[in-house]
Amino acid sequence: MTPSEQIIEFNRVWKWLEKAVKRGGNTHEKQHVLARILDGRAQLWTNREAAIVTSIETYDNGFKEIQGWLAGGKLSAVQQLRDEAEAWGKQMGCSRSQLISRPGFERAFPGYRRVAVVLVKDL
Repeated sequence: MTPSEQIIEFNRVWKWLEKAVKRGGNTHEKQHVLARILDGRAQLWTNREAAIVTSIETYDNGFKEIQGWLAGGKLSAVQQLRDEAEAWGKQMGCSRSQLISRPGFERAFPGYRRVAVVLVKDL
């Protein structure tokens, strides 16, 4: 996909991703997410009814995981994109998939296990 096509597609799905950004504490603005996608630090996965933003984290010991950090849209469509992103992550050398999600997704994504709980407090 060309950069201009990525921008068009990103604008189409932002309505879903924006909800995830707001639930996550407003840590990013639209232009920040788009910049990460356009410069290759993040990947945008879309279909007709959902979108996911992922990135690959490579740890100091070389361990790689694909991280899904924004998602929105119809749950079954998100699940389909997750499968596509995980397959790509495996091709890229990732050994694990991590989802940063809300508690309700825990039931919707079998095979994942809870390894941490993220707590935040507004100051």
